[in-house]
Order: sequence, then structure tokens, then C-alpha cells
Amino acid sequence: MNICFIKGKIITKIQYEFMLEKNKNAIIIFYIELENRSRIRIIGYNNIADWCFQHLKEKDIVYIEGRLDTKEELQIIIKNIKIQNKGQATTFSKKIT
Repeated sequence: MNICFIKGKIITKIQYEFMLEKNKNAIIIFYIELENRSRIRIIGYNNIADWCFQHLKEKDIVYIEGRLDTKEELQIIIKNIKIQNKGQATTFSKKIT
């Protein structure tokens, strides 16, 4: 398994969907733009998807810890995520199994 740490700005609407797969019942998908203008697809499942749907919005700056996945395109599966706001930071943390 690999681990990556990345910071970027959410540049798309948050897509939340229910799904029927083994050990997965919800998925969240969005894209972030890095400081070098690269764009990366971000995916979260289950509780992470629920948390992201409730707390994230387009143009938020986020810090993500996750793992790289290249099944369809370069994407990051979220393990931990933190929002950088003008006020206090909000964090979700969950171990990937």
C-alpha cells in the first residue's frame, strides 16, 4: 500500500452517491487543483463520504492523507481529510482497512 499527503482547492461540485458493493454503501467524488495547476480526482467511501458531503463545498482548501490508485485515472482514496477555513479547522480521520 502507498500513502500520500496532498493539499489542494476543490474545483468541482461534490458528487455523492449510494452504491451496492461489498463493504461500500456510499461514495463521494470531487476534483482538487494543486498549486502547480494539476488536477486530481479524490474519492471517499462510507463514513468519509458522509462527512465530506456534510462539510465540504467547492473552493474549500483541503489537506488529504490517502492512497494513490490508478485503476481508471490517477486518483486518491481518502484516509484523513482536513478543511482549511478562515476560522477553525475541521478534520475527519479514519483508518483504511
